[in-house]
Amino acid sequence: MSNIFRVKNFFAKQIMLSSIQEFEVEGVVFDIMALSAELKKEVESCSSHVGMLSLAADSGLYFDGSRAIDNESLDVSALWGDSALDVDCDPCIQYRVGEKVCEISGLTSALEDMISLEQAVIEEEEEAAKKEIEAAEKEAATEELMRSGKIDGDKELPLVDVDRLNEDEAEARRLIG
Repeated sequence: MSNIFRVKNFFAKQIMLSSIQEFEVEGVVFDIMALSAELKKEVESCSSHVGMLSLAADSGLYFDGSRAIDNESLDVSALWGDSALDVDCDPCIQYRVGEKVCEISGLTSALEDMISLEQAVIEEEEEAAKKEIEAAEKEAATEELMRSGKIDGDKELPLVDVDRLNEDEAEARRLIG
């Protein structure tokens, strides 16, 4: 492996370091930074917006000259479970930090697209469940009619057969014409 200096990496690091900022949520101050191109791809590949926000929050924390997740002695995930952060807010602090990291990393539209996709799936599932309930209700009503033998207020199920229908049709034709 050679030690080739890449100018694009130099500039990318400058941009990354220039994105460092303080972000306050519910009285808790976080030092955050934009995600690298590799981390942005990881966040975009998450299967849910919750996963995107969690990964962005974890990956965007800045500490002592580098990303907190790059410091092996730090347990970043323990931060979100710390009782000092147990503040009543919605969405939770981690997700709000993740939203801000996505914003400064240019991932807002990817996050919004994921939320829209998830909402569409939820709506499809709700519509399918609604149709299933309606079908079950219709089937139950039909079974009740068959069991009771009553239709639309009848006292009992009328006796109808093909011969009777043919006789009624013949009588109707005779009267009409």
